Amino acid sequence: MNIVFKYNALLTTLRDLLSKTTGKANGTIAKRELRTLPTDLIYRCQEKAWFDQPVMMEWVEKVLGPYVANVPHGIVPILFLDDFSVHKTGAVVEAIQALGVEVEFIPPGCTGMVQPVDVGFNKSLKSKFRDQYREWMLDQDPSQSIPCPSRALVAEWLIAAQRLMTPALIRNAWKKTGFSWFPNQEKD
Repeated sequence: MNIVFKYNALLTTLRDLLSKTTGKANGTIAKRELRTLPTDLIYRCQEKAWFDQPVMMEWVEKVLGPYVANVPHGIVPILFLDDFSVHKTGAVVEAIQALGVEVEFIPPGCTGMVQPVDVGFNKSLKSKFRDQYREWMLDQDPSQSIPCPSRALVAEWLIAAQRLMTPALIRNAWKKTGFSWFPNQEKD
């Protein structure tokens, strides 16, 4: 299961996480299993678990769209996207701009310096996720073959890890990049 993180300064809800898994968009996993998973995440199947244009367009519609509908008057949201080819397609850029969002592309090789998720969020989230996996592994019977964790369990780990992420951590990730706007916020 691959996880897609598209965060901004004010989004801290679990619905910002889109989880992809291998499978056909209308296949058995999508039809039978995804609807049984925790509803705190958005799930999509893609044959190779890639983030392709249809998945990106759905993220724009179901995650970005509702968020920007509630942006305070006078604020122009900005979305920083890396050099991934799907981000640069005309349909994706047009869909984002149609929401009133400014799109900026991070030059190749610079994502780790200016993308808030990479600068200050991923390491902490992945560490919290790995801690849960490690705990699960240690609970397994060493004399038995260790099963693969279910998608539902992996989703629960991700939700638990996300809940441990504080708003201060997200704000600080943005502040480290120099791209932040947090009025009336105390220093973290």
